[in-house]
Amino acid sequence: MDQIEERLAEEIRKYDHLYNPSLTEYKDTQMASNSLKDISANVGLQVDECTKLRRKIRDNFVCQKKGMRSSMGDHIKPSPAGLVKHPSQTVTMNGTPVTLE
Repeated sequence: MDQIEERLAEEIRKYDHLYNPSLTEYKDTQMASNSLKDISANVGLQVDECTKLRRKIRDNFVCQKKGMRSSMGDHIKPSPAGLVKHPSQTVTMNGTPVTLE
């Protein structure tokens, strides 16, 4: 993380409602907009640059937290194969009962 990203992260930490979904203010878009204006002034970036960089930092954090990042930085989605356990079924094939698992 470079110096501007670190400064931005430090400023964002001061505004819990930007990243804590358990707060009622989390969905308050006007409050978030005002906070981002304050943050961008403190960091010395335009609001849109601040928003893009905030999204980049958040996306990187989420990817690292989930531990699902490939070497190229693409997101890896787990395959549902093997995650769902289906009940075994018995079918008759050529007069012989066969159990499918």
